[in-house]
Amino acid sequence: MVKGQIRCIGSPQHLKNKFGSGYRLLLTYSPDKQLEVHNFVTSHFAGCKLLESMEGFRMYDVNAVGNSLASLFALVEENKQAMSISNWAISQTSLKQVFLHLTKQQNENQPLFSE
Repeated sequence: MVKGQIRCIGSPQHLKNKFGSGYRLLLTYSPDKQLEVHNFVTSHFAGCKLLESMEGFRMYDVNAVGNSLASLFALVEENKQAMSISNWAISQTSLKQVFLHLTKQQNENQPLFSE
């Protein structure tokens, strides 16, 4: 519900698939590899968006189109040593993030889908 009206309905997985942006990729790495890590992510994940960046840490929004979760895991795992990645995680868009996305659209007067 957004502003007292039902804007979408479905199972949690359906809502994540329909309105979610894909996956969140979190990387912890050696600070001297920042440019290499950024180039790696942007070259392998078209349309990714940098959400947060601190020294030795980055969080990206990665589009799920054409990328299975298994392929994302394999790609990061294959390249983590070369990129000096010490820790990493991939997670699906949460229901909270879906809700925030829908309310942002409402506040910007963009049309919402009602499926």
